[in-house]
Amino acid sequence: MYILTHLILFSNNLTGNINIEILSNLVDLRFLILNNNNFSGNIPEIICELNELDFVKFELNQFCPPYPECIED
Repeated sequence: MYILTHLILFSNNLTGNINIEILSNLVDLRFLILNNNNFSGNIPEIICELNELDFVKFELNQFCPPYPECIED
């Protein structure tokens, strides 16, 4: 079994919303880097429930406010 702790997908021209179901299963995630893509919609509130998450980058996407309280805009 593998445990995903780092998800780094910057500058890949990814589009659409962040999938809540996938994100909710990444309970051991420590680093989430999605900057410089074309994601849109809202940043899911469930991201605040990822207790191990230490570092997040969402810049240079098309996310809509309001952002979850645990994310600095």
